[in-house]
Amino acid sequence: MPDLFDLTGQTAVVTGGSKGLGLEMAYALAEAGANVVLGARTEVAVKAAAAELQEAIGRSARGLVLDVTQPDSCAAF
Repeated sequence: MPDLFDLTGQTAVVTGGSKGLGLEMAYALAEAGANVVLGARTEVAVKAAAAELQEAIGRSARGLVLDVTQPDSCAAF
């Protein structure tokens, strides 16, 4: 039976990824093999979270500024 949760070779985007449930979801996705892009409003926090995730799990992780309430921010993401 195939592994239904193998995300190797996939990229996951997680909004609100710098802390809390978003960050926990990012860790779970990375543990399943996905490369992760975190989006959050605070640049310092999201970049730190991505660096910590990449160090801990060994998967590619990027942290980008994203405010989902602002259309220009979403377009730039």
